[in-house]
Amino acid sequence: MSGATRSRADVGPSTWEIPAAFALTWLVAAALILPGGRGAAGALFGGGWVWPRGSDALVAAVGGLVTGDVAAGLAVGDAALLPSAAVVYAVIAAGQLLLIGATAWAGLWWRRTYGSESRTGMADRGEVEAVLGVSRLRAARSLIRPGLYPADRTARPEPPAEGAL
Repeated sequence: MSGATRSRADVGPSTWEIPAAFALTWLVAAALILPGGRGAAGALFGGGWVWPRGSDALVAAVGGLVTGDVAAGLAVGDAALLPSAAVVYAVIAAGQLLLIGATAWAGLWWRRTYGSESRTGMADRGEVEAVLGVSRLRAARSLIRPGLYPADRTARPEPPAEGAL
């Protein structure tokens, strides 16, 4: 007795979902670099690491840093630990440049691996040499032609007699 087979389609994401998730993740990372850069500036050049306490303070810190308020979202004691605004924004700019550089590297990697520059199914010269090249054939010659190239070089077999099969 054979059962009916049903084929199920493998449903993948729509065309917009993956780029939208990437863009949202990138925007969140860019926003978190603002208080992170301020904290790093405090740790490197100020009185210590500072970070806003609570989600409301985090949102206020991001908004304040965008508008130019370096101490936004921080308690008064934490704000006193900060270096000058120029140092804070220099560290934030360095963090944003690192994010942009990592994004560019990831984009180039994706283009070479999966995008327009990818060579699906094609092996490069090194891979072809490793699988089909002369060096592989020489290494496996005792398996390919054991009569001509025995594993033990001293025990070369005698050639067959004239009438032998």
